[in-house]
Amino acid sequence: MKQYWQFDFYRDGYKRTRFFYGTEAALQRRTKKYECDRKDVRNISKTRADFLRTEKKAHFITL
Repeated sequence: MKQYWQFDFYRDGYKRTRFFYGTEAALQRRTKKYECDRKDVRNISKTRADFLRTEKKAHFITL
């Protein structure tokens, strides 16, 4: 089942965030390629995703 995900990773001391829409398996395949110090993955609700898309102009990568 597809869900919305927030992926935070830390590279060179800076926090970077990516947003994804897809299954957990597809998310893990995609995020294992990131070379970084620390990775955090959170599941976010559809209402939160809609808020981020409209108000914060976030881009969701479809997996």
